[in-house]
Amino acid sequence: MHISKLVYVCYFLQIAAVIIFVPGCVRKQQSPKPRMRLKVSVVKEVFAPSEGVAVSYPVLKNLEDHAVEIAINTKLQELFLGDSDSFKEFHEGENNECPSTYKSDFTVEQHNSIIMIHESGIIYEGGAHGSPFHEVYYIDIRNGKFYQFADLLQHKSDLRVVTGLLQGQYKERKEEINGFDDAIDTLEPDQSFVINDGGLEIYFRPYEIAPYSSGFPSFMLSWKEIHDFIDTKSDFYMAYFR
Repeated sequence: MHISKLVYVCYFLQIAAVIIFVPGCVRKQQSPKPRMRLKVSVVKEVFAPSEGVAVSYPVLKNLEDHAVEIAINTKLQELFLGDSDSFKEFHEGENNECPSTYKSDFTVEQHNSIIMIHESGIIYEGGAHGSPFHEVYYIDIRNGKFYQFADLLQHKSDLRVVTGLLQGQYKERKEEINGFDDAIDTLEPDQSFVINDGGLEIYFRPYEIAPYSSGFPSFMLSWKEIHDFIDTKSDFYMAYFR
């Protein structure tokens, strides 16, 4: 089940996911004609309220609709910073010999009307290793909407079909990744994913379907496999590929 980044930041205990590069194009027969990319400026701000905490977050500028720009930036601050006041107490009660840290950064890609932001970082609060995290946000700069996995599907019921496809791959790779029994139950509408040349890559965080030592398992759903379930007329699809 997808874990909210906002809750994750507030409590510093949830585990997030894998850093994945996304080229961003679709099957050749569906690729749009080349067109000029929208000009959007992204400024990096750093929130560092205490020692060991440095959270980089994006601020979008020069959007055509100023109200949309404000709404997007407000949402991004909520996602990246969560309950920012809690950072001020991040070091209370920590082991001075092994101080806690929270470091994050981001990269940005633009695909037509979609700004895709990759947030990544690591939280360390003692123990053998830190907790790396990665989130991918798909933002429509025309209306400020943050799209989710389910926004690409024709019907909500298609989540069950896609889940079945993943379960088949998981059974084949379970031994390879040392996966847990019955790890993939039902994909959520906000399942973590990335778009790439081959299709949609579904990824899971450490401990979600396999132990930490297995890394960040991901599974590719090719465009051929899922084209019957993708809504090519959806706002998300049109904004990304047209």
